[in-house]
This record gives sequence, C-alpha cells and structure tokens, in this order.
Amino acid sequence: MKTCNGGAKARSGYYWNLKAWEVVTLSEESVLPGGAEEKFVHVPLPLLFVVAPVMGGLFAIFLPFIGFAMTFYGAGKKIAEVARRRSAKLAQG
Repeated sequence: MKTCNGGAKARSGYYWNLKAWEVVTLSEESVLPGGAEEKFVHVPLPLLFVVAPVMGGLFAIFLPFIGFAMTFYGAGKKIAEVARRRSAKLAQG
C-alpha cells in the first residue's frame, strides 16, 4: 500500500486518511485534500470491503466506553471548577 501526503497529486482510487480515520474517494487523478501533515494510504477496493466493516464494528463496541469517558471528563471538569472557586474564596478570607 502506497502512502501519500495531503496536497500531493494522486491517481484515482480510495485513500484512507490516517489522522481523521476517513476514506477519501478520488474518481480521477487529482490532489489529495489537506496539508502536508495529513497522511493517506492507498487502499485497494477488495481490502476496503474488509476494513470498513471492521472499523464500524470497533466503533460500535467502543461507543459505550466513549460515552462513559466523556461523562467522567465533564463531571471532573465541573468538580475542578467548583473546587477552584471555593479555594479562591477561602484564600480571600
């Protein structure tokens, strides 16, 4: 599989953006989207039929964990904000 940077000229086909985890389709020879920091991997069509369902399945499996992580992150930020305000109030006297 060939690796290309964003902004590079590429032939038609399917390119997997490693940073955004999305597939970009080029119907004719053109320039890949994004800047030079974006990395793309040319994926043959038969392999895409295997990779896409696996990525979807992994997303479905880890979605509940992502929800819990976001909930705990939000609650932690709120608790830290309240603690910061109370400690500032105590420091003032």
